[in-house]
Amino acid sequence: MKPENNVLAMPHILKHYDDELGQLHDSSVEMLKLILEQWELLMEAMDEANLESALEVIALNKEIRENESQIHQTILRLLAQENPVARDLRAVLSISKISGTMLYFTNETRKIGKLILTLYEPRSGVPNAQLVRDIVKISHGIRIALDKLVIVLNSQDSNNAYGLLKSSADCENAILEAIRHQLGFINQNPRQVGPGLTILQILNSLESCRNHCKNLAEYCIFMIDGHDIRHKDRLKTKTLD
Repeated sequence: MKPENNVLAMPHILKHYDDELGQLHDSSVEMLKLILEQWELLMEAMDEANLESALEVIALNKEIRENESQIHQTILRLLAQENPVARDLRAVLSISKISGTMLYFTNETRKIGKLILTLYEPRSGVPNAQLVRDIVKISHGIRIALDKLVIVLNSQDSNNAYGLLKSSADCENAILEAIRHQLGFINQNPRQVGPGLTILQILNSLESCRNHCKNLAEYCIFMIDGHDIRHKDRLKTKTLD
């Protein structure tokens, strides 16, 4: 990333405008840190069958949603009062996309928290330990992605975002492999249909979270470097066809 492309680091004539942009950036970083905290609680709930942690995951969703609402209001005020253009407009619109995607992410995390409560309910039976290890391993990969995204937003350096995109396919393959394991296990153990279906739902939500991380990386790259890479692979495929 070239320093002159760093939108949020470039000063403006109006100091209050700089302050608004800086506040918007800081709010997005804080929201992402809250999501990382929520995800760590989720991993604890999965790995240790900790239902209290699962309840904390669900409760934290409200605070994160409130953060997104504040970011949205700040963006509306900037657009209405300051009329940003060029690089500033790119930054504001990118943060709008980033905060919206983080909202999708936290809602999906909340959904997983509820599924964990169902999974470890005594009447549901004991879930297969290997398959639980599978979802814990996948969730660890997503946690690493969230760590990288925090670094990207803090440093305004897109290198980690590009690295995240490269590792996203590995996470997708791990999820597909876990789904195959789960379907095979249910086929061999009909009494485990209940926990098995719950884990399949968790895996589906993990795939959504992986995709949200990928989208966040792409929005960060656009904000920092001005490169829209979201549909490049699709365009290449069409060209080959």
